[in-house]
Amino acid sequence: MENNLANVKMVPDFRDAPRPSLFQRLGGNLLIPIGIMMTVGCYAVGLGSMITNRPMLGQKMMYARVAFQGMTVAAMYYDQQGASLHYPANQ
Repeated sequence: MENNLANVKMVPDFRDAPRPSLFQRLGGNLLIPIGIMMTVGCYAVGLGSMITNRPMLGQKMMYARVAFQGMTVAAMYYDQQGASLHYPANQ
């Protein structure tokens, strides 16, 4: 019996595989990255305004950050529920 393991590739070659676009990797839902960017932006502006001694603006930005963060989580939940509706578990 001959050993054919010498002809087997141990590491797959992914250089020729088609690469998905950013939109395909996100699953088609652009609300998630937009929500993440808005959350980070509100956090950065709020933190900067607290450092420069403008507490009212900082407080408003932190409220906006929480709102955007909640919307982002809701978009993630909606995206996951939509995916589970299209692809049933018992196939």
